[in-house]
Amino acid sequence: MNIQVVRERFLETLQKGLAFSSSRLTDSKALRAVLIEAEDSGIMVSATNASEYFQAEVGGKVVEKGGILVEYKVLIEVVKAIRTQKLNIAKERQQILISSDDGVVKIPSQEPSTFPKRNINSGDGEKEGAGIFSEEILEKVVFCAATDDTRPTLTGVCFDFHSQGVNIVGTDGFRMSLVRLETNETVRKEGKIILPAKNILSIAKILGKNTKVYLDDENKQCLFEGGGYFITVKYIDGEFPPYEKVVPSSHKTSTQLRKEDLLSALKTVSLFSREGSGVVNVEFTKTETQIFSNTSSSGEARLHSKNKTFQGEEGKISLNGRFLMEYLNTVKEDLFYCETSGPNQPAVFKNGESDKYLHIIMPIRT
Repeated sequence: MNIQVVRERFLETLQKGLAFSSSRLTDSKALRAVLIEAEDSGIMVSATNASEYFQAEVGGKVVEKGGILVEYKVLIEVVKAIRTQKLNIAKERQQILISSDDGVVKIPSQEPSTFPKRNINSGDGEKEGAGIFSEEILEKVVFCAATDDTRPTLTGVCFDFHSQGVNIVGTDGFRMSLVRLETNETVRKEGKIILPAKNILSIAKILGKNTKVYLDDENKQCLFEGGGYFITVKYIDGEFPPYEKVVPSSHKTSTQLRKEDLLSALKTVSLFSREGSGVVNVEFTKTETQIFSNTSSSGEARLHSKNKTFQGEEGKISLNGRFLMEYLNTVKEDLFYCETSGPNQPAVFKNGESDKYLHIIMPIRT
């Protein structure tokens, strides 16, 4: 194999694909490597971690067809260090040679046949409206997914299809985000699929709006295609928790607040709650909302934010400060609502009066 590529474009593609390779030393070398193939149709870069598969077209010139497999992180560091814009990449015996105006770098290569290739022919399965996989939607839910594998289904985002559209849910058991999307884009039959939250938002960012999405229930995978990228993601097996049961049917207190006021207060108060469990206390009165930390050896803080509107009873609740801050960082609007029914009931946050997007944080008993 012998190819010529532009360094900037090649490096950009490698960096996007790195998230889809494995970093675990217990996995095979092939899963920690990147496959570069040169054919008459062009140059392709591929990576996989066994559950996700990434493939991208790279502009360049094919001098000689073939393929090479090389350790991913080593290749990226080498390409980063090279200063010239044009690279010549060739295979020589069991090595990859990267030539530039700076000189030549040789990296040991692996046998390309060991790379676990996957069938990613576009059009397999049921075509789905790409709007439900948009960056704007997914960033509202992915941050709630669990990061450990104790309960695998909670590490994913659930897409619950129904006759009017789809509900998109993320939860780690302590908080939950729910987007109710009514759309005529979805053509899929009713039912749920769970996709890994780890890279689903990255996929939306990589592919942008001009994305084709196919749901392949037979092989339990989802295919994303657009802009020269082809990415497949396996469904997560298992039952997603009955999320609708977590949503309160009523509330006793509804407060409308300005996002920046509460976020500023929360950042200060959180400085004094880090030594403990990260708990912050929120107290609602008719005119203002107070937020304060538990007493700690380093001091405490009590700040307030004036209510824009208030309905119902005065009350208070204790919440995880980090959870609240992460929710506020997803809010694009100037104002949001907080609804509560007492110190031992979930707090419900809404970006407007609509129930189309809900964020729920479970209370902490102090």
